[in-house]
Amino acid sequence: MHFRNKFLSIAAVTMSAMMAFSPVLGANAAEGMTYDPITGEEITIEKYLVMNESAITPAVSFHYEVVAGEAQKASGSNLEVYAGNDGNTSSGLPVIGTADFSYNQEQFSEAQASENSKIMLVEGANDSVELEEDEVYSRSSVSVDFSNVKFMEPGVYRYIVKETYAIDLADEKEHDGSSMVSFSFDEDMTRVLDVYVVEDGEGALEVQGYVLHNSDDNATVDKEASYDTKGNGFQNEYNTRDLSFTKTVSGNQASHDEYFEVVLKIEGALPNTVYAVDISEADASTKTNGVNTEAKENQSSITTDADGNAEATFWVQGGTSQSITVEGLPFGTKYSVSQNKETMGEEGYSTTITSTDDDPDNDPDNFTTGGDIGGGDPDEIKITFEDNRSGVIPTGIILSVVPGAAIVAGSAIGLIAMAAKKKDEDEEEE
Repeated sequence: MHFRNKFLSIAAVTMSAMMAFSPVLGANAAEGMTYDPITGEEITIEKYLVMNESAITPAVSFHYEVVAGEAQKASGSNLEVYAGNDGNTSSGLPVIGTADFSYNQEQFSEAQASENSKIMLVEGANDSVELEEDEVYSRSSVSVDFSNVKFMEPGVYRYIVKETYAIDLADEKEHDGSSMVSFSFDEDMTRVLDVYVVEDGEGALEVQGYVLHNSDDNATVDKEASYDTKGNGFQNEYNTRDLSFTKTVSGNQASHDEYFEVVLKIEGALPNTVYAVDISEADASTKTNGVNTEAKENQSSITTDADGNAEATFWVQGGTSQSITVEGLPFGTKYSVSQNKETMGEEGYSTTITSTDDDPDNDPDNFTTGGDIGGGDPDEIKITFEDNRSGVIPTGIILSVVPGAAIVAGSAIGLIAMAAKKKDEDEEEE
């Protein structure tokens, strides 16, 4: 299922924009007249962070900058497009904030109603977010404050909004679009923001509205232009993948009720973050038996330290093919999954390791595997330890014992018969 949410109504926005702006945007002040400068207001653009439904929203902050756009003459209309902060028709640049997401922030599985951001939208519009199947999103607002920007003439004032970098709030490290592998930035990291200033018909200026274009390519104010390519923000992907491991046992000497120790280590995940662990395919608390005399607990989450590292021990039963799944590990995370080599060696097991990792580092001699969390199909790395313990039972023992026993038994019977016969003969002689 693919959600594509086009929140703009071309006809409605085009008509309302032209009716509002066209009659007055091109009007010049009467000869000798000077307008009193006006200032804008604070608006917001939206930031959408899309992720797999198994992922938890991370604590992350996205940063932006605003610069002046280029002046141009709108084709086919009298609209004048000014470069923001050109010193003649306007002065000052807006102050832009950040898009801050908190850990485990609310997520949505379908587009929600857009919040009132003062960006020109049709009433009742939904978030302009695109979701694939099994995806969810969180949203954050970015403030753009025009209260210190002065406008002196009617016209369209153009600004460029650029997404510059992101900061993991847990470690305060900066990442740009190429180095932060756990996040996919928009291919075009810029938006064009136009401010429409009009004359109110009584010799004064007023800000009539704000329009955000998805890119420079469609940033047009032509009368004939459609408004279906306008937006209200940015969308990024938080890239994650689940990691699961399963244990099976085989062989005539394998224990089907024993719980085996498996150690998971991760490095370079998001710092100070809790990752959910699905233990529904294993036992939350192991059972005591002839091999395991002490019950063990399987934890339902793991928490990374300030460096994004964590280690956890799990217990799985091979005879029932139990498995453990760690959910939503970000791209770039390194991992290793290891069985207890000492125990496996003492009990005489050998292992075969299979993995759906694109480039796994399997080491069956040490009962371990590892790799990097990265893109792949499916969205889960599945690891299986196939452990075997077989014993050779000698097959000649019973066959070699039976003939010997038969000979002994036959000899005994013969001796008894001979003794009985001699006794009879002795009795007849008497």
